[in-house]
Amino acid sequence: MSIIRKKNRPISNAHHKANERYPNTNANLTSALLLLVFSPVLAIAQTINLTEQQQTNLAITLYNNDLALVQDSRILGPLRPDDKVIVHNVSQQLLTHSLQIHKSGKVLEQSFVSEALSYNTLLKQQLGQKIVLIKQASGNTPEKRLPARLISVDKTTALVHLNGYVETIPLHSNQWRFSFENTLQGAVKQPSLKFTSAGKPHTNNIQINYLSSGLHWKMDYSLTLDKRQKRLNLVAIASLINQTNTVFSNAKINLIEGTLSQDCLLYTSDAADDSLR
Repeated sequence: MSIIRKKNRPISNAHHKANERYPNTNANLTSALLLLVFSPVLAIAQTINLTEQQQTNLAITLYNNDLALVQDSRILGPLRPDDKVIVHNVSQQLLTHSLQIHKSGKVLEQSFVSEALSYNTLLKQQLGQKIVLIKQASGNTPEKRLPARLISVDKTTALVHLNGYVETIPLHSNQWRFSFENTLQGAVKQPSLKFTSAGKPHTNNIQINYLSSGLHWKMDYSLTLDKRQKRLNLVAIASLINQTNTVFSNAKINLIEGTLSQDCLLYTSDAADDSLR
């Protein structure tokens, strides 16, 4: 009987030969793992839109002197410092000096965009830019499209640079019209409030308080005598006037008689916020 003896090769020698054939395998694997573990995850700043769907409470206090206090609560998730928040459906006649934003972290920057998309705002956006002038067809003359540069605009006339000359074009003309390119990108279709803050870790209701003109109320009274001419009925009818071009849905309305200073109204709004905390 023949006995076959197998020689067991030391594992260390096999490993050593593998390293000789592929000397950088372990080093490359280690570097890849370190790269995966220690590579920073870059956070991308977000633009967060708050519409009526995120609105949790809306209270409007109307005064007699064409002034109202708007207290608007909206639910907002965690914020990073670079996130931009856009609040839609605010009053177009918001008084910017009265704006207060609470419970959203330390506000670093805020702005109010009131001019919605219109003929005049399009013209202002295109100052210094290339536009197309279109001359209407007349009789046998076809429509003409002429490249030009918009220089300035006033209430009735536009100055354009056309074929080496500065020409005046009436804004409301039956013969000429303007054509614009790339105007819808970033255009404001309704008034909005924009802000950034130092950030906040949790989801909560933020509070937006501001004063607005264009909101007021008046009271009318009707006095009637019954058929027996023995009893008088007094009926009071409150009329609410909204001239802000903004629709406020499901708002709680408070009517206040008398005239108060704006500083007093802002102090009242702060006190109301403190009572809710």
